[in-house]
Amino acid sequence: MSMVILVMQSYIHKKGKNMKNKSGFTLIEIVIVVVIVGVLAAVSLPKLFGQIAKAKASEIPVAGALYTRLQDAFLGEKASVGSWKQIGYIAPGNGLTENFRYTEGCIVDSLNISSLKNGETGWRASNLVKLNGCLVGSSWGIVIKASSDKEVLYMHNLSYEGCEPLTLNWTVRAIPGCNNHSESTTENTTENPTGNTTESPTGNTTEDKTESTNYDCEALKEKYPAENGNKNGWEMFSPCGIRLPQGVIKKLTK
Repeated sequence: MSMVILVMQSYIHKKGKNMKNKSGFTLIEIVIVVVIVGVLAAVSLPKLFGQIAKAKASEIPVAGALYTRLQDAFLGEKASVGSWKQIGYIAPGNGLTENFRYTEGCIVDSLNISSLKNGETGWRASNLVKLNGCLVGSSWGIVIKASSDKEVLYMHNLSYEGCEPLTLNWTVRAIPGCNNHSESTTENTTENPTGNTTESPTGNTTEDKTESTNYDCEALKEKYPAENGNKNGWEMFSPCGIRLPQGVIKKLTK
């Protein structure tokens, strides 16, 4: 690109010396300049938009790193992972900024490490605006998984590959929905008289809750595009990281 600019400068300098003998630039010369300017714009503008998108997404790694540090401190003290309130975490903008919405995920109470064998989403963020190639409603999630009896692994997952250039060290992987936990540091269920299932205070059985988390997220994403969700003000459906009409969410969560 710098070579092109030098050539243009040299040409204009020579042109200036010959202006005494000419009345102005020829049509061909003007076309050449326009083409060169167009090439420069085509090369530089995408990079500029990419840098702007990266700047907007820079809050994601910072917010995620703070969450993992606080979770580590809680883990060291309590030998379990905790909710946002328990570990003292506050999301940027109290959960809503100009470009992102933050949600707590599935860890709403303290959980033993043994409950995290399959991984649990403890932190989640989704973009409210399109960020270059990153579609509206894409999700970033921190999934906590047991790596040993006393340690956990923080997996930084991403729902859409178009967002990968914005945040390093975040990998396109599934962000799991909420699992049922039979082992938590706080008793949340009571035994059913039949002895076959456990029942929550709301009256929903464990089996029903497990079934309700098996959503066909890919089919939902295809049926309800992210652009429509943002335009129509649909609600965020956290298990799939997409926006859906309120009526559809109610049917899915029955």
